[in-house]
Order: sequence, then structure tokens, then C-alpha cells
Amino acid sequence: MKVNNRDLFPTDAVMQHYASVEPLLRVSELEDQFLLHDKASNSAKSKFHKLGQLAIVLVAFSAIYTIAEALILPELLNNVILKLIAVISAGLGICFQLFLILTKQKSKWLLHRFATERLRSLKFQSFYLAHQAETTQELETLVDAFEHEHLARLDNELNAGISVLKNFSPVKALAIPSVSAKPKNPEMARQAFDAYKELRIKYQRNFAQSEVTKFSGRRRLFNSTQDMIYLGAAFFAFFSLGLKMFGSAEMPTAWIDFAAVTLFILGATEAIMDNALLEEQSQTRYEQYVREIDEVSSDGYIKGKNMPRIIKDMERICLFELDVFARAADRISYRY
Repeated sequence: MKVNNRDLFPTDAVMQHYASVEPLLRVSELEDQFLLHDKASNSAKSKFHKLGQLAIVLVAFSAIYTIAEALILPELLNNVILKLIAVISAGLGICFQLFLILTKQKSKWLLHRFATERLRSLKFQSFYLAHQAETTQELETLVDAFEHEHLARLDNELNAGISVLKNFSPVKALAIPSVSAKPKNPEMARQAFDAYKELRIKYQRNFAQSEVTKFSGRRRLFNSTQDMIYLGAAFFAFFSLGLKMFGSAEMPTAWIDFAAVTLFILGATEAIMDNALLEEQSQTRYEQYVREIDEVSSDGYIKGKNMPRIIKDMERICLFELDVFARAADRISYRY
């Protein structure tokens, strides 16, 4: 069964297995902030996508009705109730768009998602402290100091609002200094690195690979549907023009014109939704992410490097992935 954020909130069995580095696995204040930002992010994301998609559908319906009334069955569609429904649909679509703009749901989603991933990275960056501690008690002291210092810094960054995404530098967000090659407690360092590989490296790779698989299936269906819509629209447009040029003037082409325009509207609507969902870009991004994780976790790469260096390289990859996502998502919208 898939449980979200299992990397940040490991099971009791995992906690028991890595008991000597428990202070790294339970960071209360950081985890509490993560849950708050995660809840706010999911709420804003849900509103942005659901209301945005509904707005596009309502506006598209109104446009199709207007075209149908003008081209086909004007007597049937010349009905006050039907016109009122079309007007209300268009009005609701516009209102939903204004609501998203005025309440800045996209900015809230991106800012809170940015905060959650920064918090996630900070928790795993702290694993390097096992390299500098001799006992579990000393590790707990080091983790507490690390947590308080970097949570305060992140809070100051987030105070800048959405502009923090534009000014974000993944390299500057790394909080792992150069340390001695040998750990003070080799056994503790080994256990911390094993926990890091399981909860961070393997978890991120599995997550990214599952997203690639999910998007691959959706992309095949979307591309096939979009191709059929645009080919259908082009065929009806070509057929209508042919009839008008070479056929009789009395030949009815209204239905053919209506079909062509309707398919073009549906195609544009589908394209806007696809762009707002970022699925194509996300699939490419996750494929690259998997390749980079495989490289940093390979035996050849790990050999000869100490734990803090590997953690630093992995977190750099994660933060660059966050930067790419934030910049891509900032450009999406549910508008024609």
C-alpha cells in the first residue's frame, strides 16, 4: 500500500532498525511545519486544478452553444432557458478564473510545495551530522541545533513570498560543510548512511519511476485523443471548403462547419488542460531525475567518497529538480 511521505515519517519497524540514529528520523518541529505546508499546498493545488478545469469546460460549452445556435437548428436552440444556461456557464467560468487570480491559488500551491520540499531536504541534509557525533545523545544535540538554525533561515526566505522561487539557488540551499574524511563513530555513520539510502535515495527513485510509468500511460492516451480531434477538425474544415468551392450553393454545410469548429475548440481545451497539468514536462523531468539518482547511487560513484559528500551530491540533485519544477509550474494557467 502506498503511503505518502513515508520517507519523512518512517514506520516503527524502520525506527527500531535504525535506533542509534533515531534523532535523525524524528525531527518534531520540522515535521510539524512540513505537515502544515503540505496540507496548504494540497488544498491550493486541488482548487487551482479543479476550478481551472471546470472554468475551461464551462467557457468551451458556452462557445460551442453559441456556434450551434448560429450555424445549426437556430429555431430549436433559440430558447430562453438554453440561452440562460449558456450565459450562466460562461459567467461561472469567468468567475472561477477571477477567483483563482484574486486568491492566488497557484502561488499558494507553489510556495507551500516549495516549502515542503525544502523541509524534506533539510531533514535529509542533517544526516551528515552522524559523521560528526560519537553518541546518540551528541547526535540529538547536533540535530536540534541544525534544525533551529536552518528552520529560522528558511522561515526568513519564505517571508519573501512567491519571489523566493525566482531567487532560489539550489547550491546556496545546501547546508553541508566540508568535514573530515573519517567519522567519529564509524558504526553510527554506517547506520545513518544505510537509513539515508533507504529513505532518501531509494524512496526518491521509486517515487520518480512510478511517476514516469503513470505519465507514460496517460501520454499515450492523450496523444492519441488529441491527434484524432485535430485530424477530425482538419478533415471537416477541408470537406466544408471543398463543398463550398465545388458543390452546389444549396448544399447544407452548416453541420460540417459546426463539427470542425467544435473539434478545434475541444482540441484547444484539451491542450490547455494538458499544459496546466505539466504531464509531458514532468515525465521528461522525472526520467532525468531517475538517471541522476542512479548515477549518484552507483557503486562506482560511491567508492572513495565519504557519507557527507554523497549526501551533498544527492541533495543537490533533489534541489535542482525542485527548481526546475517551480519554474515550469509558474508558467501554467487555465486560460485560452
